[in-house]
Amino acid sequence: MTKITNRQLARLLKEESNNQYNMAEFLDMFDLFAMVMEREVLKGNEVHIHGLGTFSSQKKKAYKMYMGLKGAWLDVPETLVVKFKPSAAVKARVQRKARKILKDARQSESTETE
Repeated sequence: MTKITNRQLARLLKEESNNQYNMAEFLDMFDLFAMVMEREVLKGNEVHIHGLGTFSSQKKKAYKMYMGLKGAWLDVPETLVVKFKPSAAVKARVQRKARKILKDARQSESTETE
């Protein structure tokens, strides 16, 4: 699996938009998106992006954890966790394309062994 950085994603978006926007504009938008997303999620709001999914926050209760190597209990404080739930459309597209990729791979393997 390859990790795609902001710069790589900006380049891909620039190419996809037929160079209508430059990389600096995409990078600025990523920064603005992250800033607004963080602010809204910290307020407790859900941010729904149609066709992509929903960002939200969830409080995790404080709990005690036993550290076996030290033989001691550790108090883990309450924390806020950011969640992302992909939309049904994204799930369906990814599953459909994944099935096609796997089917094509099986077919190419069977033709190579013959």
